[in-house]
Amino acid sequence: MQPTFNINELILVRKNNKNTQYLVGDIITYYDKEIDIDVTHRIVQIDGEKIYTKGDYNNSRDLNPVTEEQIVGKVIYNSYFLGYLYVNYRFIIIALIIIAIIAFNILLEDTRREKLIQSV
Repeated sequence: MQPTFNINELILVRKNNKNTQYLVGDIITYYDKEIDIDVTHRIVQIDGEKIYTKGDYNNSRDLNPVTEEQIVGKVIYNSYFLGYLYVNYRFIIIALIIIAIIAFNILLEDTRREKLIQSV
């Protein structure tokens, strides 16, 4: 989807539900069973039940239309910075989150002990 999204950019997709409306111009993520992967492309044409998409860098629309059953959801947010952090520092970030959770649990347990001791 370049130039709209850069490689490794983080995108947030609102999950498809029966009330979701799709319009020409919306960027959607759908499951392509032929290549067994989720694809993010822009809607360029809606013809009844058939939804035609195209990558922004491509000259022509995709050959096969997408059905609503294939749609994972609509892109609602994107961030190159968060994608960069995730790709390059995900192990450090995960470790910091785990350490923060452990520290929070230790503080919570200490607070509970102090309340228990004060009540006795």
